[in-house]
Amino acid sequence: MLQPRRSVVRPGAPGDDGRRRFRGLRDYYVIEAYARSLKEAHWLTGAGTARSLEEHALRSSVAPGVERVRVAGQSLELRRYPLYPDGGINGGHVLALVRDGARIIYVSVHGYEHKDVAIAMLVDLTG
Repeated sequence: MLQPRRSVVRPGAPGDDGRRRFRGLRDYYVIEAYARSLKEAHWLTGAGTARSLEEHALRSSVAPGVERVRVAGQSLELRRYPLYPDGGINGGHVLALVRDGARIIYVSVHGYEHKDVAIAMLVDLTG
């Protein structure tokens, strides 16, 4: 459930601009970025509890194809999400993720041909 909040700092603190902001669950995050070097120009990365990520950021109406690989000493899961809207926010993406207990770290890149990019970025993030 979203909790209203006036700003990213405590009310009245230096930097408080008085705008209303909303804070959701703090058990995961997702960042979206754009890169002209990629054909479809965007990718996402996120981390958090497996439960929350699977329920929110990694869900799709049609199950993605899954492959398991070992890279740089890590066991990675690769997912190929169906095209949007069936694949949800990861529609048409290839996604690489690593599990660390109850947590997941992942990189999702638009365009199936970018599997190597997703793997390289994830390995770098978790290195």
